[in-house]
Amino acid sequence: MGSARGHAAALEGTLWSVGAGAIAVAAAALVVLPAVQAGPLGRHMMLHIFSMSLLAPLAAIALARRNPARGAGAGAKGLWIATLLQMALLWAWHSPPVFAASETSPAVQIAAHAALFVSALLFWTSVVASRSSWQAMLALLVNGKLACLLGALLVFAPRLLICAAPTDTSASTTGVDDQHLAGLLMIAACPLSYVLTAVCLAAQTLTRLERDGVPRFASRSGL
Repeated sequence: MGSARGHAAALEGTLWSVGAGAIAVAAAALVVLPAVQAGPLGRHMMLHIFSMSLLAPLAAIALARRNPARGAGAGAKGLWIATLLQMALLWAWHSPPVFAASETSPAVQIAAHAALFVSALLFWTSVVASRSSWQAMLALLVNGKLACLLGALLVFAPRLLICAAPTDTSASTTGVDDQHLAGLLMIAACPLSYVLTAVCLAAQTLTRLERDGVPRFASRSGL
């Protein structure tokens, strides 16, 4: 009974953490995005951020609240498979040849967005249902680091790495500038979703351990 209550408390704390990250992304979008006249790549990145860092975590929270017992046994293996799958798809879909193919084929583009959303949903669902808060925190930080690395690559690249569709004349950013803006959007979203969720989860875990009287850094042997 105590174990069940403990898991319920941990699940509730994780829901609040993931929700905080999603709310932060939404707040930033409401403030920043209306003022940004992005080009094709920038708009593409906005859609990714909206689906992967806002819709996916909120959907994971809704699923967990609807059926808390269903995901109560998610282990580390499933969490790390979801983590690696999401990052592999994110980098693969933003590789120059694959991105160029998606820009010329609506079907490929829809498949790309759908695959990234499903992978993000699997990841956030695994985070919410993880038995170990520490494993979830590590997975969040790894995901955030790799996503930010892709964003930094787009920001600091001196030449165009990803060729988007023909430039829209209504956009104020084109070519390399549009690529830099897309990278900045990604770098801004990472701390507001993955990193913020990991920080909130760490604070809640340490608070729970302190409340229960468990030494924070005690070894298994009790030394």
